[in-house]
This record gives sequence, structure tokens and C-alpha cells, in this order.
Amino acid sequence: MKHFFLAIVLTVASATAFAYNVGETVQDIAIPHLSTTGAITTKNLLSGESSTQFKVIEFFLTTCPLCNANRPIFSRLNQEFQGKVLFKLVGIDRPNRRTGRPDAILNYVSAHSRELQFEIGLDHDRAAYNLYDITETPTLYVLNANNEVVYKHGHQVINARAEAEIRSIIQGK
Repeated sequence: MKHFFLAIVLTVASATAFAYNVGETVQDIAIPHLSTTGAITTKNLLSGESSTQFKVIEFFLTTCPLCNANRPIFSRLNQEFQGKVLFKLVGIDRPNRRTGRPDAILNYVSAHSRELQFEIGLDHDRAAYNLYDITETPTLYVLNANNEVVYKHGHQVINARAEAEIRSIIQGK
């Protein structure tokens, strides 16, 4: 009986893992960003090149194995669609208790700088995490130019099927 109850709780929790569903408009929020040059500035999460038709945003934890498995795929998609699509990873690791800095995210970016050739959102105070009701990582959204969710992918590695679906959306097929 205890296992049955746990299965129901987990099923309900996974079914409600996203605050935004396909077709809904996502609210923007200002958070710190780490540029490819290492500068930290605060700006809107969904801001980027005005010519981009789509935005691909993934919330991640540096200690999440699924998130780490997605990194090369996310980076490959970014290289393929550079300048046409806004790609952002949003790190949600807690800040260092002594310094208050997002050290885990900064160290992660430093260790993987060759792959991460795009801005990284630093959501160490979890403002975007709470706004978007992120309950599992990784959580990926594909948004259109009007910030409407056209695709979402959660708590899974971006497999070949998901990657093909993301490509298809971006290419308008």
C-alpha cells in the first residue's frame, strides 16, 4: 500500500512539473547572466538577438547527470543555429554559503567553456526557477518569437527523437 501511494504521488508530481504548457506565453524575468567573456550583467532571461525567431532555454543543476548529458547536444544545436536561435542555459545551483557567489555554476562554466559558447543565466537565488515552477532538472523550453511555449522537455536526456523534434520546430518543418 505504501508503494502504491508513493507511485501515485510521483505520478501527480511529474504530471505537474511545468508551470507553462505548450501554447502558453512565458513571463520574462531579469536575472544575472554570465557572458562568454566572463562578465556578469543583469538582464531579461528572454532577451537576445532581436532577429531570433525561437528561444531554447534549459534549466540545469551542475550536479545533475541528465543535465550534463544534455550539455553537448545543447551546444551542438547552438552551433548549428547560431544567430538564428537564442540558446541559454540557466544554472539553478545555490550560491556558496560563505561568499554568496554562484561558485558551482561559475566553476562548471569555466570547466566546460569550449562547449558553452552562449550566455549562461545565473539563477542562484532561484527567482526564475520559482516563477517557472521548475520541479525537476533538466527542464527545457522552446519558445517562439512571442515567448509562447512550442515545446517542452523535462527530466530526460535530449535523445535523438527530442533533438529531431527541436530541429524540426526551429526549421519550421
